[in-house]
Amino acid sequence: MMRQVSERTARKSKVKLQAIAGALQPVNAGVAQSVVEQILDLVRTGMLRSGDRLPSERELIEILNISRPSLREAIRALSTLGVVETHHGGGGLCHRP
Repeated sequence: MMRQVSERTARKSKVKLQAIAGALQPVNAGVAQSVVEQILDLVRTGMLRSGDRLPSERELIEILNISRPSLREAIRALSTLGVVETHHGGGGLCHRP
């Protein structure tokens, strides 16, 4: 009985935490998340392989028709996930091997 109450409380806490996290998302999180999903799809389908270079930031902004902050947010997320690594001043990004 005690375990059921504990599990129920844990679920309620998790739902509340998810609601708070959703409310705290930046306004352009939808755009950045969309870009993350598009790049992950390229990796999943094999169109983007380990070691491949992504287009430059400027080119990606034009291709995706998004703002620089949205692209940078997406790249930060992909970097955190270990999908890409950035090379500042090196002319673009590389899909992480």
